Amino acid sequence: MAKKIPEHIAFRLAQKAKDAEKKAKDAEKKVKDAEKKVKQAEKKTKAAEKKAKDAEKKVKEAAD
Repeated sequence: MAKKIPEHIAFRLAQKAKDAEKKAKDAEKKVKDAEKKVKQAEKKTKAAEKKAKDAEKKVKEAAD
């Protein structure tokens, strides 16, 4: 036979489960935001690398 859990303890456990779900959703949202920021940073890095190559090319042309 299974033991019966007192009502006040069951309520606390349910509340903790709700809080844990909320924290998990918040964490997932933060992960998605971080992934977006990483993609934006990668785009900016590529643009900066392209500008650097163009600048090097112009410097070589000016030196010639």
